[in-house]
Amino acid sequence: MSNTNEDAKLESFGGRAPSEGKEEELDEIAPPMRSVAISPSLEREGVRGPALQLKKPSLGFGPPKGITRPSPYSKRKDSLSMQKEWTEGLSWNVKPEDLEMLSEDFLLERTNREIHDSDATQVASRISDALKKLSIMAEYDGQKAKAKCQTQDFVSFRIRLYAGGMSGQPIIVEVQRRSGGARSFMQSCRAILSAAEGKMLESKLMAPPTSPPAAIMRPISQMKCLQAVLQETDDSVVLSALEKVVDMLNKSQRDTQILALENLCCLTDPIKTTPKGATLAAKSVVLRSEKICLRDEIVVVFTQCTEQEDEESERGEKLHDKARHLCLRAFSNSLTLLAQAGSLKESVANDGEAWFVDRLLPQLLDEMKDAATAPNNAYLAACCVTCLLCARTAVDTMDRMEGIKTMRDAHHVGCQIHELLERETGRCLDKLESLL
Repeated sequence: MSNTNEDAKLESFGGRAPSEGKEEELDEIAPPMRSVAISPSLEREGVRGPALQLKKPSLGFGPPKGITRPSPYSKRKDSLSMQKEWTEGLSWNVKPEDLEMLSEDFLLERTNREIHDSDATQVASRISDALKKLSIMAEYDGQKAKAKCQTQDFVSFRIRLYAGGMSGQPIIVEVQRRSGGARSFMQSCRAILSAAEGKMLESKLMAPPTSPPAAIMRPISQMKCLQAVLQETDDSVVLSALEKVVDMLNKSQRDTQILALENLCCLTDPIKTTPKGATLAAKSVVLRSEKICLRDEIVVVFTQCTEQEDEESERGEKLHDKARHLCLRAFSNSLTLLAQAGSLKESVANDGEAWFVDRLLPQLLDEMKDAATAPNNAYLAACCVTCLLCARTAVDTMDRMEGIKTMRDAHHVGCQIHELLERETGRCLDKLESLL
């Protein structure tokens, strides 16, 4: 009985029971096999069968099912897609049918807002008007409903519009920070989202950058906790800081030069240091007669960044653009501070006007010619030109080099996309008309 059960089990698994009275070996259980081609070369050698498709290994977690994220764009400068995607337009033209419908499971940034009872064209127009009043440089991609923005203090962020449903409503505005200070970003973000809803911007947000930035509630010299420290500060402390700036500017690393220029911009800003220290630093930037003169080192860095191909940092910042902006900021802070003190005209006359007129002024005018693509830099250049008009030779040079036409073109650009550029170029043109 037991043998019969064992034979039945064996036959059920594909084996064969031995005949009675004979010792017969069991056949080995072998599953059916077929050939699989894993490459075209093997198939040419005679191996047949369906090709095996191998997928590349992927790291991390993919998006949830049903979500399609925007594809990343190429960062190469010679990429045709980049040249077609971002344009420096005067306004953000978005059509309702161009919006991507947002899935319910799509993860948005917390800095987003739903806009009801307005179409995509109205929302995009409100945002572009707000960016102009806030003097935020922007590049637009109307087909993908994207905007790439950068503030005066080099905070970079992106804006994108989505459709919240099949009907296109509500319009979802997402603002995403890429680099720069979080507090400054949040100040701009709140203003942009409020403007997208149709609210009016606060006047303090449209003030020129002479007021304290978002991270500083009041000038450093007015803080009670620093009064004892500021009273003990003398000229030797400022000169020591300027010597370190000179040493760092002579380094070949671009990020080191940027750090030096950031320190110099703080030293020449009376909001971030004492008025006495800022005046001493400003004289050291533009006047050759001081113990430390920085103007030639700054111009060398500015020229190198203009001529060389740009490079990006780990955070995606363009190092050469940032260095050029900081060079212009240092000159603008220094010339404006000395002009407000009433000592710029005499200082320039005693130091010699040739360097200012023959070397600095032409570079400032060249920067203003690119106002459509770099309005933040053009604004700083216009501030410098306005201060240099205290020298008569600078006025004559402006007339000879078609500087007035360049200023008018920059003013036209400012009227379209940049509030601060519009104000400063208008002030400079009024001053030129009174002097000519």
